[in-house]
Amino acid sequence: MKYCFFDIDGTLVDHTHVVSDETMHALKKAKENGHKLFIATGRAPSTIDPHIWDLPVDGFICSAGSYIFIEGKLIYEYALPYDVLRYTIDLFEKHKIHYTLETVDAVYESKGSRAFFQQIKAMSFKHNLELLRYAIQSRAVLQNRRSITEFNYTKQVSKIDFISEGKHVLEIMDELEKYYHVVFFKEEETFINGEVISKTCTKAHGIERVLSYYNAQLKDSIAFGDSLNDYQMLEKAAVSVCSVDSPEALLKLCDYTFDSPDGLGVASAMKELKLI
Repeated sequence: MKYCFFDIDGTLVDHTHVVSDETMHALKKAKENGHKLFIATGRAPSTIDPHIWDLPVDGFICSAGSYIFIEGKLIYEYALPYDVLRYTIDLFEKHKIHYTLETVDAVYESKGSRAFFQQIKAMSFKHNLELLRYAIQSRAVLQNRRSITEFNYTKQVSKIDFISEGKHVLEIMDELEKYYHVVFFKEEETFINGEVISKTCTKAHGIERVLSYYNAQLKDSIAFGDSLNDYQMLEKAAVSVCSVDSPEALLKLCDYTFDSPDGLGVASAMKELKLI
């Protein structure tokens, strides 16, 4: 039995935003063959599309390791320490960096975030799937996407996404790196988008906790990803598989690659690994 961990954006789905028939068939076949399957995503639970929740998997690692669901039950939850959260918000506010706080049931957007997205919505996000996903959700009228004015510090925050107009975020890297892995998804001429992930709670820690839950061994783990927020997960797993379009750092790290998720993509890699 293998324990397989799949990122969503750029791994299970691409520009169509839906899981291809080939990938769906591969997931079902792997389950039939007795393997355990898990989603391992940077998305907060409240922003995961319903059709992803319906995939034939055994559990979900959300917000880059902060929430772990196994067979529908929340078995682990992480929150940033109050002082670290307050420090980060103050830092972003001081340097005029837009941010979104992720909690288990909602995400909270800083003042000006929505207006910023309206300014840049005509831009193409073809090569920036994380920002595309975030922009689409920001434009939608969703109860789980709220204004920062509704946030209070009794809410447990797991992870923080950011958009820096210009290069302001680069000026505070030393401060952020005291507490976080800082992930950049794309650096454009007018903005940089990314997220900060606690050094004590990543997708790699998520894998460890899932394996512990099943009393399984790391040698039986396989991880699939495509972006730098998958780095720790791909580094941790016994076998790592990344997109051919991944950053060079991931391509050097991984054992196998897969092609476009909109086609055979992950399914071909799963066949090569004899999961199906």
